[in-house]
Amino acid sequence: MTANLSDFRDIYIMCINYLFIKNNISDFLTIENFDKQIEEALNKLDIIFGFKIQFNSPDYETQLYSCSRGNITPRKLWALIYFWFIKQSLGDPKNKSILEIGGGNGFVAYYAYLAGIKEYVIIDICTTQVNQFWNLCNLIGIEHVSLNEPNSNKTIKLVCPKYYEYFYNKNINLVCNFDGLSEYGLPIAYNYFENFHKISNLFLSINHEDNYLYNKPDGYDSIPYTFNDFYSGEKNWIIYLNKYKDLKAIFTTKEQVIEHYNSYGKNEGRTPKLDNSKKYKLLLKDYSDKLADKNEGECFRGDHNYVIELIEHL
Repeated sequence: MTANLSDFRDIYIMCINYLFIKNNISDFLTIENFDKQIEEALNKLDIIFGFKIQFNSPDYETQLYSCSRGNITPRKLWALIYFWFIKQSLGDPKNKSILEIGGGNGFVAYYAYLAGIKEYVIIDICTTQVNQFWNLCNLIGIEHVSLNEPNSNKTIKLVCPKYYEYFYNKNINLVCNFDGLSEYGLPIAYNYFENFHKISNLFLSINHEDNYLYNKPDGYDSIPYTFNDFYSGEKNWIIYLNKYKDLKAIFTTKEQVIEHYNSYGKNEGRTPKLDNSKKYKLLLKDYSDKLADKNEGECFRGDHNYVIELIEHL
């Protein structure tokens, strides 16, 4: 087992220990024991997930560590954590269907495939799909992956955003998003959220809350928002902002939107018909605190605070 010249074992330790603490395993990895214990740690993860974890794939990342399972990289371990929360949400994923909004490199779909998933759909832009298709075909074979064929009978389907509506009423068990909704910008993120219940009654979100670092600095798209804003009672301000996009230039904060709605919107007869009929139940909420002890399994990312939320549409 070898590491590259830059030592990123602390990232792997953080991720694996996070999974250990979630499963009441106290044999934490450390920098001192990592090289000797990594294989045994992976054996324990096999038991947790119910399949042999493999990291086989062509790698272009530099933060890798070679072991008997292939090259470990941060993205592969983050995807493993995301899939663990899918298992927490659905139970046994065998014979289940999942739609992921934004699929990264496709590693979450890969782990779902190893777990026996019936159908895994990734909605993503075309440029990212190229990487997903190439990566997944190398991992599991082209006979199991389709590209922009929503009616394909292949296990993993990669489709463009225009096909989101195609999956309405298709008996999907879970809609999920990782590292995405808080970066897409409010109009795109809100559209995905407002319509997910037409696909599934469950939505799993694992997103950071530092979106002000990513959105465009032009008022409307730079307003910080979180996933919680979409399903909580606070979401009326999002509806207001989406309905009256001509006002976007004057807003830079959520508070300004609310103030305008309260002070001017009603008086000007601009009050939108707020949709209060949709009700949501929070089934799971967990955290990854970037300031927590990284060696004690309290976080899996050291760059942002992450919030894990599973909601049910009632």
